[in-house]
Amino acid sequence: PATQVSPTAQAILMELAASMERILEGFEAVPRDAKLDRLRQLLDETAREQQAVHVCVWTGFVSTSQYLTAVLEGRGSPVFRLTASMGLDARAESVARFRDEGGILLTSGPAVENLSLPFVDICIHYDLPVDPRTLEQRHGAFLRYGRNKPFQSIVLRDAAGSLAWEEAFFRSYFTHPNIHT
Repeated sequence: PATQVSPTAQAILMELAASMERILEGFEAVPRDAKLDRLRQLLDETAREQQAVHVCVWTGFVSTSQYLTAVLEGRGSPVFRLTASMGLDARAESVARFRDEGGILLTSGPAVENLSLPFVDICIHYDLPVDPRTLEQRHGAFLRYGRNKPFQSIVLRDAAGSLAWEEAFFRSYFTHPNIHT
């Protein structure tokens, strides 16, 4: 037996279908996150080329770190977060697990102050700091005593929107013998 739908119910269903179409069209208009796409590509390439790797991804904001954690968890590599709001014990535990297990360490701001990360293979700057000295301090965590191999440093940025100091910094700083870009 066929079910009869009232004209009122039909009108509601038609309106709902039209609303859903508008919502789906809106999703198509949302631009892709090109920086996230490139980060995923780099992580996939790294996973194919190396079995055990330590990748540190620097973000400028805790919210960006949270966003990347949500997107990257479940992709095969362990994901660890390190933020300045974490207690010293929690930070030390996160770094120890990252050191022992490998994977991805998402960090923001001054979270690694006074920490030594000579075991990191790749440093990806998802966001650049506004001050070039901060970028030098970031790399200092990797170039401390105990480092016995070079590491790769990658900057994800919009070259069209880069600042003059960024360009000068890249030309001079990335000629360091232990940093490969």
